[in-house]
Amino acid sequence: MPFNPKTDVPNLNGKVILVTGGNSGLGKAAVTEFCRHQPAEVWLAARSLDKAQAAADEIKTQIPNAPIKVLKLDLSSFDSVKNAAKAFTSDQLDILMLNAGVMAVPPAQTSEGYEVQFGTNHMGHAILTKILLPVLERTAQNGSDVRIVSVSSHGHFYTPPEGFQFDTLKTPGDILTAFQRYGQSKLANILWARQLASLYPSFTVASVHPGVVKTNLLSGATNAPLIFRAIFGAAHVLGMKSSVESGVKNQLWAAVSKDVKSGEYYEPIGVSGMASAHGTDDKLAKEIWNWTENELKNFL
Repeated sequence: MPFNPKTDVPNLNGKVILVTGGNSGLGKAAVTEFCRHQPAEVWLAARSLDKAQAAADEIKTQIPNAPIKVLKLDLSSFDSVKNAAKAFTSDQLDILMLNAGVMAVPPAQTSEGYEVQFGTNHMGHAILTKILLPVLERTAQNGSDVRIVSVSSHGHFYTPPEGFQFDTLKTPGDILTAFQRYGQSKLANILWARQLASLYPSFTVASVHPGVVKTNLLSGATNAPLIFRAIFGAAHVLGMKSSVESGVKNQLWAAVSKDVKSGEYYEPIGVSGMASAHGTDDKLAKEIWNWTENELKNFL
């Protein structure tokens, strides 16, 4: 559907927003666009505080009064996530955009032992949201249309046949391909958001695919199969890859549109019904939610 952020993002006066991975690519584009619409605060979270500040400074050259606050947030470390949540000092949170992620990186594990893509893309965002639930709930109780947007991917189609191989999630995952590991993390984003929407009806929750976008995500994909590098390369040559300004539209739409149905997965822009069979499996959604909750209780 048509969506022009300049005219279709409403005035955000009084809103507090947090964007993970806000220092580059889609995250930076989202922060920039939010700042054009007079929010109270936009928290820009990134692994490097220096890079977060550099991005904030650059945005302020375009929007001098941009109300940006920076947060150091490494999603592959629960300690870092907990420290970031403590550093988030606002008493409200209207839009939480779970944007950061890694793709097709070599087999590895996070600080807590999770497969690095699953740990970063899913577990880090899950524990961040869980810690922030009290402020999100309080904001909703005060009458705000609280939005949680999880940036997933069409890559959720590339999971193992059963969706998740649970016995790989706390290993380097080297019995799977890089894109199967990535697919598991992106499917987890979709199903976790779906279950969150079911359990917290006072929020509007959506997962989104941004499209094939010119970001630096694949630059770290040292373990990506040649076929995927060829596909991304062909998309670039044929002009099929979107700019970040275009690619960010779907997640901005999900953050503000009245047409969003909580719990749904959307492809650009605002197109539902495009998830895999696993991506609409409520039984599997409950399974990955319960697995995640059981893990997180050891750290909170």
